[in-house]
Amino acid sequence: MSRSRAAADLAQRLRDKVGVNVAVGWNAPTGPWPGAWMVEWIDGPTATTMRSLAADLVRYCRPLDASVLRFTRYHSSRATAAALLHLAARGELPERPARAAMMAEHELADTDTAAWAHLWAQAGHLAQQAGGDIYTIVTLVRDTVTKPHDETPPAPPIAACRQCATPLPAPSTGRPARFCGPSCRQAAHRAARAVTKPRHETACATCGRSFTTNPTGRPARHCSPACRTRTWRAHTNHRH
Repeated sequence: MSRSRAAADLAQRLRDKVGVNVAVGWNAPTGPWPGAWMVEWIDGPTATTMRSLAADLVRYCRPLDASVLRFTRYHSSRATAAALLHLAARGELPERPARAAMMAEHELADTDTAAWAHLWAQAGHLAQQAGGDIYTIVTLVRDTVTKPHDETPPAPPIAACRQCATPLPAPSTGRPARFCGPSCRQAAHRAARAVTKPRHETACATCGRSFTTNPTGRPARHCSPACRTRTWRAHTNHRH
């Protein structure tokens, strides 16, 4: 069996196991660095769970080997909405939209989205209503959780800065402002880039511990300088 066919077979076996769409394909980066077989999926189980499943199933998909696989999970706006609803239910939803989005990312990192099945329908409605915009989802979640049920609907809320929540004056003409100034606009932009940046995890070639690699440049093979030195010494002793 060729590696391409083995990759397609592994992707199908993982799809059958986890119930979400999984893609396994070759990633050839530009430059002299070696490529890797990427296992990618949206929502569903964590990278740790997927790595364990792949290690068990890859033996049926030779000549692929678990050591050449890299894992990346992406999140839909629906999953982000579910994480925000989960934070709000615990009373831990921050006031600042950028901070709320970052905390939702941390919740998603170590959580199988199946744990939020009871929130999935509501999260899908909020994500669709917000058009996928994470800051709008934060506002909708806050309004949904704190909205009184048997009272006269309140007046439309005053617009607030998406970074620091400072009230913004209503514009007389033109597009409504989203931030109170350049500093908040830049901080929110940086936070958004940090939230959506995918994580690339692999196992250390020496101790086997999982660690996150740099998404650019040559992929690291060791989790620390100590492991790299231990491997080099073992190789040197073997040669002598």
